[in-house]
Amino acid sequence: MPHIHVTILGLQPEPAGNNLTPPSLLQETVWQWPPPAQEALINAEGYAPPAPSNSQGRGLGFIDHWDVKNPSNPGAGPGPGATISPIAQAMQRGRRRPMNGAPSKTCPDDPEARLLARFAPAATVSESARLALQADLATDAALQAALVQCPDLAAISRIEPVHLRAGADHAIVMGLRYLALTDEEWQPLVHDLNQWLAQDGLTLFSAASGRHYLGYTPAALARMGADDLPPLGCALNRNAQPLLAGDALRGMRRWLTEVQMWLYAHPINAHRAARGRPEINSLWVWGRSSPVTNALSPELTVGPVSLALPTRHSNPIQPLIYTDSPHLAGELMATQGADAVVLAQSSHPRCDELPANIFNSARPLHLVWSEPAWCYLEGDMAGWVQALEHVDDFLHCFSKRNTSALKITLDDGASQRWRPARQGLMALLPFSW
Repeated sequence: MPHIHVTILGLQPEPAGNNLTPPSLLQETVWQWPPPAQEALINAEGYAPPAPSNSQGRGLGFIDHWDVKNPSNPGAGPGPGATISPIAQAMQRGRRRPMNGAPSKTCPDDPEARLLARFAPAATVSESARLALQADLATDAALQAALVQCPDLAAISRIEPVHLRAGADHAIVMGLRYLALTDEEWQPLVHDLNQWLAQDGLTLFSAASGRHYLGYTPAALARMGADDLPPLGCALNRNAQPLLAGDALRGMRRWLTEVQMWLYAHPINAHRAARGRPEINSLWVWGRSSPVTNALSPELTVGPVSLALPTRHSNPIQPLIYTDSPHLAGELMATQGADAVVLAQSSHPRCDELPANIFNSARPLHLVWSEPAWCYLEGDMAGWVQALEHVDDFLHCFSKRNTSALKITLDDGASQRWRPARQGLMALLPFSW
């Protein structure tokens, strides 16, 4: 019987402003669930899924959404002829157990840091740009060529366009899901932005994956200072002001002020404003790292043994990690080799991205997915539901590629795990295991 372990961040999200005690720097939190921009979309679909609840016994998140499709028979699934949710089945029928998730090294909400703490605890989390770039360079020849053309790079950071939604005394950070940028908007903006950045010794690199990197010359580093902003996962849906405070960010604040003035005058924003779309009014820069000098043939080291699963007659077999996290993928590529991980090409898991030996049970699979958590951080309820449904679609596909029933071990990456239900006589045993 094939078995798959599924880790879904955001399966039962817990708003940090209500349930956690974040560091003092991150205490000013304004959560939006869902934001006004999503309400019309949700209503147009004919139903309004409830907000995911936390894991303190007040609901099961995705099961609530699954049941709402069949309100006449809660718990029975979406009704006759509809596709049964593997996630909801695993949660309802599985043996729920507490799990001690490793604490994040940045903030409780950062999905990337949480995954690194779980699967690669020795990773240098502060240099997250290097980890993501490592993963992108493995498959992106154009990005490799672009970096070769800039031999004087002294550092590199992740960079993303954001919208700072202004209030009376605060500005809330909203990201790509809120902006909903098109390629027709982003490509000319990148071209113009790069010409402007070159004056300060900066270069913006765009990977085929859609991720973006900011390269610094030594002169640019001296002007902008040694520190980046906190990770984007620690900033989404929060007040930006406390995240920009402190003497260490003085150079970054000055540069961001200039960026915001330049963006305000750009025709792309005038066009978006005319259509009632949120403007790209700032950039978020994080994960400052040394340049990747040997990305395609990293020196391999011994990886964490906690990922290995025991087999019945042989030594443990290392599961293949299939993930949408570039930071986790880059770290595993560097420490365990390219065959330890498959980085998804989009936010949707796809069976055709996996090697054939996964489907004949020759090697176990561990699906590690963070997209639901990112949707939740931005308050994108419709996106959160769709992200989980895409995982469901993948599990259906995976099951169809196997001749026997699929066993799913599910966890939320933080506090809860659901093991497969016991079968036959074992289900009658009074003890738990």
